[in-house]
Amino acid sequence: MRKKIFGRNFSRARKGRTALYRSLTRALVERGEIKTTLAKAKTIAGFVEKQVLICKRNSIAARRQVLSNLGNDKATTNKLFLLSQEMKRATGFTRVVRLTARRGDAAEMARLEFVDKITLPSKEEKLKDKKAVKEPKALKKKEVKSKIEKKNTKKK
Repeated sequence: MRKKIFGRNFSRARKGRTALYRSLTRALVERGEIKTTLAKAKTIAGFVEKQVLICKRNSIAARRQVLSNLGNDKATTNKLFLLSQEMKRATGFTRVVRLTARRGDAAEMARLEFVDKITLPSKEEKLKDKKAVKEPKALKKKEVKSKIEKKNTKKK
């Protein structure tokens, strides 16, 4: 009997389960949605919800806790923090959508996705934005130099 036993073990030891949770969470954060079995999707949904709620606190302690839970993956942690700040809801960040059964073993499949479709700018877009911001500053410096030169010519 399964008395007072919480959660699914997926026929794995504890370290294997935590590795599974981390890898599926990383994939979800990176891609925005993942396709997996229904049982895994339901379990990971709860894990991701907890991580997003921790991210909503937006403190150093929260960042360290999420970093620890995701296996010291700084890139994914940073992206999760950015996503959590963009989400306007208090709870219910993920959605589990049932799909047709897998053909090989008839396992129930599901798609786990974030409810709010948020796209973060890519590295190329960030670089373009930085270059666009730097150009007006350069123009201002040239204008200041030209004004100084005009004053200097008037004094002579």
